[in-house]
Amino acid sequence: MANYRRYQPYRQHRTSGGGRLFKLVGWAAVGIVVIILIRNGLSGSSTTNQNASDSIRLANNSNGNLSVNATASTTVPELSGRELITKDCPKPISLARVDGKYVALTLDGGGIIGDALKALDVIKSKQVPATLFSTGKWAEDNAEVIKAYHDAGVDIFSHSYSHPSFKGLDDEKVDTELTKAEAAVFDVTTETTKPYFRPPFGDYDTASLAETRKQGYCMILWTVDAEDWKNGATADSAKTRVLDGLKDGAIMMLQANSDIAVDLLGPLVDEVRAKGYTFVTLRDLLRVETSAASQNTNSSAGI
Repeated sequence: MANYRRYQPYRQHRTSGGGRLFKLVGWAAVGIVVIILIRNGLSGSSTTNQNASDSIRLANNSNGNLSVNATASTTVPELSGRELITKDCPKPISLARVDGKYVALTLDGGGIIGDALKALDVIKSKQVPATLFSTGKWAEDNAEVIKAYHDAGVDIFSHSYSHPSFKGLDDEKVDTELTKAEAAVFDVTTETTKPYFRPPFGDYDTASLAETRKQGYCMILWTVDAEDWKNGATADSAKTRVLDGLKDGAIMMLQANSDIAVDLLGPLVDEVRAKGYTFVTLRDLLRVETSAASQNTNSSAGI
């Protein structure tokens, strides 16, 4: 017993010391485990954060794509290819050959102002691309109209100076008509009317076509004429005429100063779009694929 009592304090000491040792070892083990867990946790968090970062990047990319797609669906697409030049248009162009339901709205300006500014208001409200062919005389007499169209982003091309028939017109007179129209429009817009020219009445012959091309212009006619200039024409009759002649690559011709332009334009644009067509500028409609120019130089006027 005495030996036991002597041993007991030692044992208690050993037990106490050993217990502390065991505790220390235990706590160290726990610490190691905690450290490992913490490190794993941090590593996992880093991996999670990296995944989250990747997800954010993917989300950003996705959002970016969605944004681009959303933009593409609400803005006018720019068709590929280079702009038309005279070597691409040995004949007048009345229809563009495009891969898709694309059409161009063109207006002629000459004579009185009429509803030209009101027509522009409709064009802007509908956000529809449009192209104006103006005579030089009209540009001189109605500079505010030309400036308003130009400031709205409408391309302005030549419709001659005084609106004569180009059939039988000699080279000198052709040059004069083109030069004077160019100067009149340039005075207002500081931009050239090249490369497109619409002959008055759609009249031309081999000689005037050749001289027009020599001066740097392609002759542009139309696929369908609204005939809104005719006596007795109504917005409904003009709209029906255009819709009946609608096709891929169509060039629509209306009169900027028609007294039915305001009533015609809005409903016409809505119905053309409802048929699945997209309006683009004439420049874009007539773009030429460099590898397939012959396929995109469009058809003859049929005159």
